[in-house]
Amino acid sequence: MTPDRAGGNGASSSSAGPSVPSPLHVELPDGLRLQVRRVDARDGERLVAGFARLSQKSRVQRFQHVVDELDEEQVRLFTDVDQTDHLAWVALDRDDPDHPGAGVVRAIRMQDDPTAAEIALTVADDLHGRGVGTLLLAVIAVDAGAHDVEVLRSWVLEDNRVMLDILHQLGARIEHDAFDVAQVDQPVVTDPDELPDTTVGRVTRQLLQHLVDRPDGPLRIGDHGDAPPAPPRRSRQERGGLRDWLDAEMPDSP
Repeated sequence: MTPDRAGGNGASSSSAGPSVPSPLHVELPDGLRLQVRRVDARDGERLVAGFARLSQKSRVQRFQHVVDELDEEQVRLFTDVDQTDHLAWVALDRDDPDHPGAGVVRAIRMQDDPTAAEIALTVADDLHGRGVGTLLLAVIAVDAGAHDVEVLRSWVLEDNRVMLDILHQLGARIEHDAFDVAQVDQPVVTDPDELPDTTVGRVTRQLLQHLVDRPDGPLRIGDHGDAPPAPPRRSRQERGGLRDWLDAEMPDSP
């Protein structure tokens, strides 16, 4: 997922929904304790160190092409954020201070439509499957709603089934193209009663309720079980050769 094509236009940041406090202390169902806070300029070295630990496959899923290292301009772009037209959050492992970061999510308001923002999410390979991505998607959705964003847009590789499944749970509209990339439009929902009864929907609902009941306290995410299945994946012939290349050249771990 890559938001590098979007850009801010100085749109109003008047609150249309509840604001997420920074930092936010969270405990996930398996006991992983996180500090989730807004990204700022001090995170440059952390970003570089975290990127260096990503597998090649995760890098391709994030940028949709091979990236060996982040250059100075990319580091500046990803950390020098105004938190109005460019929203960005990082999750840190509270019990492992040497870990550069559990994950990062960002949303950049689109120049041609200030009610839409392009999002990108990255989770550390060693923390996949523990709910970090689900939590960060909930945080960025609530924060985007507080900044008058109505749609979160992303371009996701067809091979990235985990991300497509999560976005499907949130009611996203997924359009496939001929280049192994899906355009995903996710509506921003800030009314708990309108959220889908899925894993991601329930986490988002719990976050919204927490902001009303205990905005300054820790958030403990409950065990929400399995979510409904996503739509069937396309065949390898339909998707073309990218999946074959990823499977052959980029194992899941470094």
